[in-house]
Amino acid sequence: MPTLPQSLTPLFLSLSVESNNWAFKLALYIVLVISMFVMPTEFYTGYVETARIISGFFLLAQIILNIDMVILWQEQWLERSWEKGILAVSAFAYICSGVIMGLLFHWFGGDGCGLENFFIGFTIALTLIVTAATMRIASRMMGLDEPQSDGER
Repeated sequence: MPTLPQSLTPLFLSLSVESNNWAFKLALYIVLVISMFVMPTEFYTGYVETARIISGFFLLAQIILNIDMVILWQEQWLERSWEKGILAVSAFAYICSGVIMGLLFHWFGGDGCGLENFFIGFTIALTLIVTAATMRIASRMMGLDEPQSDGER
């Protein structure tokens, strides 16, 4: 089994702890399950608020990691001159997101769901605006859409 370099594996989460010490882990699990029943309700109220804040940071970290992964993926494919592959995957992703938005309208939208319709429509509008802005910036960077000076008109 390949092992991670020690710098990437914290001491408390080493591979030996993950694959061994089953008696200790089972005892800890039982203690945690029993302690859930003796905790006061105020503890869970505080936990809910804390979990909301931490989950927001988790989602932000996931977005940053996904963007980084896509940028690295694109750079690798551009080095290999796979522009058509990038275009095909991008078109597939847009088609899938359009289908998902349609399913969201079908399942959650409707006459009595004004807030859900707003958020689904806002997501579609934001997607189109960001796509148009990105394509405009990319076309300028590639020199396809250079602004003309007054002397060239």
